[in-house]
Amino acid sequence: MKLRLVWIELGELIAISKLITGKNKADFKSLSDGMKFRIDVFERDISATATWNTKTLVSAFSELGEIFLIFASESFEDGDFITLEKSIDNLNAFEENGTRFFSSVIDRFFRNKQQLLKSYSRDKFLDFLQNQKVLSRSSTWFLSQLLIFPQHTKEIFKESLEKLLQSYERSGLRKEVTCLAHKTLKMLNKEHSRVILIERLRQLSGSSFGGYPVLSIQHLLPNFAFDPVKLDEGMLFLLGNLLSAEKSKYRSRGSEVLKEFLKDLSDKTRFCILKVLSKEPMYVAQLAEHCGLSKATISHHLSELGKLEILEKSNDGRKVYYSLNKENLKKIIEEINNTFLKTGDNQ
Repeated sequence: MKLRLVWIELGELIAISKLITGKNKADFKSLSDGMKFRIDVFERDISATATWNTKTLVSAFSELGEIFLIFASESFEDGDFITLEKSIDNLNAFEENGTRFFSSVIDRFFRNKQQLLKSYSRDKFLDFLQNQKVLSRSSTWFLSQLLIFPQHTKEIFKESLEKLLQSYERSGLRKEVTCLAHKTLKMLNKEHSRVILIERLRQLSGSSFGGYPVLSIQHLLPNFAFDPVKLDEGMLFLLGNLLSAEKSKYRSRGSEVLKEFLKDLSDKTRFCILKVLSKEPMYVAQLAEHCGLSKATISHHLSELGKLEILEKSNDGRKVYYSLNKENLKKIIEEINNTFLKTGDNQ
């Protein structure tokens, strides 16, 4: 199964909408000061210059989120950079995609109302929207307009996207995030196995894809995973920057991990274990023989080393073999190098 890695700029607007409506304050705190400043500039510009329609769309973006990606493009090919300009051009198919959008909203928020999709009666839909208590007024308004005045809603949507693009560019966010997006796709292609990414997405979806998976990364909610959106030929995922989240995870644990790792290196037994495992996987009895210690002692030290996530286990049906997680070990060593480099630069 081939994973298609893309970048959809509309996903960044969806993420920033969640931030400025206050639904993801924890993620806002995790951003750099420069990014926070640009988001504040964007928010002030929208507040001061945007029309009611645009502000309402921001609120709908915040609630309905990734479902809006249905309007982003007609196709998603591996390596695509789908800018906001491309998404605006794609609005020629707005009415057709609007039907899919509405179906996705019903499927996501009202699974017990699937019969509405079968009947596809506009009057029934409108009556249902006016009486439901799940969606906000902003989302209800957008969906109602989509049903009653699809062509007019297309123009509202287009004008609002153009305004959001203008504010997004003026704040400096677009330049910074686009640069990050290029780096992210390059790093994901270089350092991350697509097989591992597919498995990660499968865990998020909780089911088979029924086609190919499409993954787009957004950079403003690094720890946030949006629900997948069903496409005709697969599923579309919008996730936070995996690399940024991973680096943040290691930074938060940084000093503690480095301290424990250096402590382990100074311990003769743990150093012996690491040295032996660097050559080949071994089970407890073999390690005990190499290090001249009891199996109980070796098991204790393996448990402690395991807390640093630098060991991997495999089972051949009879014995449990231990080996080094070289990827995590490499990250810790790189962190040590960076720490010493920073120390040297400050002297």
